[in-house]
Amino acid sequence: MASVRRLSDSLSTLKRQNFRSTDKTIRQMEQLLKLAMLQLNDTYKRTLAEASTPIQPLNYITKGMPFPELGPDKLALISSLSQSLTAHVPSVDTGVIVDPVATYVEVRGGYITTSLSSLNQASVSTTQKRTNAPYTKGTNGIAIYTGAIIAMLETEYTLASKVFDDSFFLVAFKRTVEPALSAYIQCIRALDNYVRQHVETFGFLGFELLEEVSKASTKLGSTLLGNTELLALKESSKKTVSSVVINFYEGVKVKADAIVMFSENGTASELAAETMDRLLVFILDYDLSFATVLMSLKDAPWQNMAPRVADPNSALSSFCNEVVDSLLTRLESRARSYYKRTAQTAIFMLNTIALIRQKLDSFNSSAKELTTQTLDRIQKRASDLYLESWRSCTDALFDTTHIKGGLGGSVRNSMGSKERDKVKEHFRNFNAEFEEIVRTNKGMVVPDAAMRGTIVRDVSKVVIPLYTRFHDKYADTDFTKHKDKYIKYSKTDIETILAQFFTNKHPVL
Repeated sequence: MASVRRLSDSLSTLKRQNFRSTDKTIRQMEQLLKLAMLQLNDTYKRTLAEASTPIQPLNYITKGMPFPELGPDKLALISSLSQSLTAHVPSVDTGVIVDPVATYVEVRGGYITTSLSSLNQASVSTTQKRTNAPYTKGTNGIAIYTGAIIAMLETEYTLASKVFDDSFFLVAFKRTVEPALSAYIQCIRALDNYVRQHVETFGFLGFELLEEVSKASTKLGSTLLGNTELLALKESSKKTVSSVVINFYEGVKVKADAIVMFSENGTASELAAETMDRLLVFILDYDLSFATVLMSLKDAPWQNMAPRVADPNSALSSFCNEVVDSLLTRLESRARSYYKRTAQTAIFMLNTIALIRQKLDSFNSSAKELTTQTLDRIQKRASDLYLESWRSCTDALFDTTHIKGGLGGSVRNSMGSKERDKVKEHFRNFNAEFEEIVRTNKGMVVPDAAMRGTIVRDVSKVVIPLYTRFHDKYADTDFTKHKDKYIKYSKTDIETILAQFFTNKHPVL
């Protein structure tokens, strides 16, 4: 390289002197310099190529290894060759145009594009898999692709800054990475379009795309490239996931209203499980991007949510509450129309609420605070509805029989025939209604032990005190000679029977 510089300098000096006697020498030197420059450029290109063998970025990402950089000796040689070709190649002297930037772009650009091509193809190929199951975070590979292109472009930025001086390195860098960056943007656009067309199954992928393109925009857009395409792509992805959120919210209502059949045993709604599972993915896997989208939806259908979206936690909490409230309200309306007995409607609602509470356990406390309050309110309504199904049984225990002289002394003489008949009727009615409730509840199931215990306790608090009072009032009287016929159950019997409700030991009377 030093010889080339000296030859170039000597040639320039002879040309400035403009002696006719040196014309032949000048032509010979020009040919020699031309040959030297071509050889120098070939060396430059070959050395670059030797240091630019395509890699498998996945290996570096998964193992947490830094992406390969040029060793100090190789870097020094390439930098020296580049500087020589840039500073000491006056093309007017040789008729040869040698462009070290173009050479660098060709070799390094090909290296980056080829290295990333497998990740590009793998990301796009995800959409070719036909499935009805919702997308699972991380199965697409776009996160690995994004991490790889960021790492490779940052590495390339450092290399270009060392190979070229300030007047060339930014131009060289941008031209080098442009093909790889364009392929990445095209990949995101293709996936984004696919999400728009398959919201039900690939909606979650939209959030992953938003997160990754936001990461790329931050790392590459402002710091390295100032690339407006990445910013535009980010806005496009944000619009896509906004439509995903709206579709989910509206879809819950549509699906609930479309239910035509419920389980006869009162088990929880499958739609409730599906809805909570999707909510859980939104909140746990994509919490920040999900909250950001929620806060940006000023004209969203859940209008009463607007005053509470000042921060991400309140946005998540309010949306979760709106979805659950809307779902349960519609399920209750449909269940009341479908089930013939109020007890079935009540048990169905209580089972569904129990399921939602179980799912909520995985949510953070701030996201479930409002929803828990809503569940408490709706559970109270469902519990009251179930107790209403016991009204005929408890009504049989309300005693208005008046006995002259009270229950002390000679009861036989104190109780007239009408009073005895009323007592018999109360026991008879209670027995019949109690046995009917036991029979009709036999087919119903309450899988959640806590909810089952709550239901039994609520019923016991009402039925057992009433039955105990009525039983104790007349058990020792002579209202009949056939007490076993009318007093079929002791207080302990009632407690035992109620404790077995909704289990595989459900009593048969």
